[in-house]
Amino acid sequence: MNTYTFKEIHSQFCETIDKLQIYNNYTASLELKKTAIDDCILFLKFIRNEKYKAIKNENSVIANHLFHMQCVLNSLLSSLKIWLYIDNNEFKNAWDSLINAYEYLSIAKKINEYEGLLNLEKHLNCIENCIFPKRKIYLSAAFTSTIGNCSICNKDFHECIHIENNIYCGQLCYRANIKNIKGNHVALVENPKDRRCIVTSYGQENSIIDSFTLEKVELKEQTQEGIFHAHILSFSTLDWD
Repeated sequence: MNTYTFKEIHSQFCETIDKLQIYNNYTASLELKKTAIDDCILFLKFIRNEKYKAIKNENSVIANHLFHMQCVLNSLLSSLKIWLYIDNNEFKNAWDSLINAYEYLSIAKKINEYEGLLNLEKHLNCIENCIFPKRKIYLSAAFTSTIGNCSICNKDFHECIHIENNIYCGQLCYRANIKNIKGNHVALVENPKDRRCIVTSYGQENSIIDSFTLEKVELKEQTQEGIFHAHILSFSTLDWD
């Protein structure tokens, strides 16, 4: 079994990010993007394994830095997947993958922030502004549910000492096993908690218009003005463990 120093792992991480980012654009070959995704997944597995070793040794500093790398790689992986979804005309999945990439970077910045990370974020901003339509409103759902368990200690969340969205020895604290979700109401907002919750189609005269392609996807006998279809709640599961 090979043993690596943190300096060696960090060097491999920087090289991998630079190598894979080359393919993170629209015109790069689809096959090369798929290879980049496979390479990213493989290196992610390596980083995750090294993090678990650090957790086992109770080395929180190294574990946190490795978790940072895990989040940055997941952000890059999510952004690479955008192009595959777009190629398949899966525009909602592409949008969700963009938001995933943003969320991974936001957690990575809790541990460390530097110019390279800001450049990755600027790249995501460019993708959002150039590829996707501008969205002025989102949906925000109010609902009730069980409080869930702490992802760190597995206790009921109101009984544990950990703070949600804080990082503990290479792991993010979040509420797991949330059940009995019941909707109450939905509001239209400009700054939602989850930007995956969007209007996917809307009524115009007697037609239903796709919010991504702007094409008429359905024709109705009655007017559709004021009617819209949307994702009101996201159950996206990201790689925080």
